[in-house]
Amino acid sequence: MASGLASVVSTLLVTLRTNVKYDLKAEMFRNAAGQYRILATKLEERVSMHRHLLNEVDTGLGDPKQRHEAHLKEKEDMVNFFNTT
Repeated sequence: MASGLASVVSTLLVTLRTNVKYDLKAEMFRNAAGQYRILATKLEERVSMHRHLLNEVDTGLGDPKQRHEAHLKEKEDMVNFFNTT
């Protein structure tokens, strides 16, 4: 009797595992997490570079017109980054 019950439970678990496809869902989750990490890294790098460039422009000496143009170019680059990423 115990052997039959163990067999039924085993069959039920195998069938459940096959139908629910946990291994496929786990792989999909790992892939999504990897893509998220890549995107988060690109974003962190871009924001850091943006801050650095704006600090350089803000603290730089020279023609205010050139600093203003540099600000505008950096804003445009930032918008392009978000539109393409």
